[in-house]
Amino acid sequence: MKKIYLLLLTAVAVVVASCHDYSDRDNDQRMQKYDDAFAKKYGKVSADQTWDFYAQTMAQTKAGATRATIDSVKIEDTLRPGNIDMTGWESYFVKSQDNTAKGTADYTLRSNGTFNIYAIWYGGWYEAYSMFQFECGIMVNGQTKKLFDGLKNPKDPVKYGALDHEWQVRLPNTYAKKVTIPKGTEFGLYIKCYVDWGGKWRILDTRNSRLLFSDIIGGKQVMIVAFEDHKGVGVRDWGETNPNDSKDFSDVIFYIEGDPDLPLPLVKRFMCEDLGDIGDFDFNDVVFDVQNYYENNTNKSRVILQAAGGTLPFELWVNNEYVGEVHKLLTGQEKQTHRMINTGLSPTNDGAECKAKTIPLKNYIKDLDNFNNVMAKVKYSDTETKIIRFGEAGKAPVIFSVPVNTKWMKERVHIKKGYNSFPNAEWYKHLSDVNNVCGK
Repeated sequence: MKKIYLLLLTAVAVVVASCHDYSDRDNDQRMQKYDDAFAKKYGKVSADQTWDFYAQTMAQTKAGATRATIDSVKIEDTLRPGNIDMTGWESYFVKSQDNTAKGTADYTLRSNGTFNIYAIWYGGWYEAYSMFQFECGIMVNGQTKKLFDGLKNPKDPVKYGALDHEWQVRLPNTYAKKVTIPKGTEFGLYIKCYVDWGGKWRILDTRNSRLLFSDIIGGKQVMIVAFEDHKGVGVRDWGETNPNDSKDFSDVIFYIEGDPDLPLPLVKRFMCEDLGDIGDFDFNDVVFDVQNYYENNTNKSRVILQAAGGTLPFELWVNNEYVGEVHKLLTGQEKQTHRMINTGLSPTNDGAECKAKTIPLKNYIKDLDNFNNVMAKVKYSDTETKIIRFGEAGKAPVIFSVPVNTKWMKERVHIKKGYNSFPNAEWYKHLSDVNNVCGK
């Protein structure tokens, strides 16, 4: 019995010893090779160099904005010639069997400066306008400032935008608004409606909305934020489920457009090297986002896998929670793939295109700005496995964070060919060659 016990103990020790943690990089040949290659390419890393570029950006943008009031918000009329084409965007509204709109649940908006905003009415307001008076606008620290109000007939093309059944938006120039909010200020959108049968005002804010669309259109970054008015539910219990409430989130739609100053949801992007092909420094071996959102009266966090430019098995942990092997999650296949996913390669060149994969986390991340508790286990061979972690100050980075609008590199393209000021401060703000990057 004693011999069996000793043999088992020895076997366990061998397994543990084969999986190295890169924090012991001074005694690790693979990490030493990586450090040397990075220093040769960029020079010696200074002792105070940190790799949480997202936190640096948020600290800068929030400086001086933490005590912002609604009086600091400036709203002006602006002009926008032509219509906004939303053809095909109906898929972001009611398309699922449970009649609930697709999209991201609540998020926090942070101002990057100035943006344009348009209110589009459809759904409940379009069909039942005679029941409501309303206003909608900006909310900062619980204070509000109106953008649009006095709705009585949203079909009136002179005053209000209308969304027709072909999803072509007609927006009157005079009712677009240019909004300026101090950089870094957290703000929300709200709608306030008066219900005749209850004789009361009902206020909904960003926590009751969905982010339905976020992309770059015509060189400008845009967002679609939509509200469900819950008009089929009584004033006293409007938050409860009611079969008459369509839940399609098309009752009031905000179209937000920036060039490029646009508020972004609370999402932090991580870019990784897996230490397999040392020296390419494309930082696209794995790309994933961590997002905070609000759903069912609860703050939540989730991981969104975007790309896997490496082919080595890469198991991911976020906030001490096991997420899974990224290639299997992105492809939906249990068998390990050796293709490079979402990094611009065609299938004939071992490339593959997959939709981003969202994985909810069990625990909410309270301080996303400074969060960097991510790690991965990478398998190089049957006898070598390595744990990699977020970039250590003063050392060459294996994982670093950036704002979510930072694009990742195409396969086998050095990061300086897309951002030629890397790794200097704010390198991610200066895209030097759009042809060498991919992703949203």
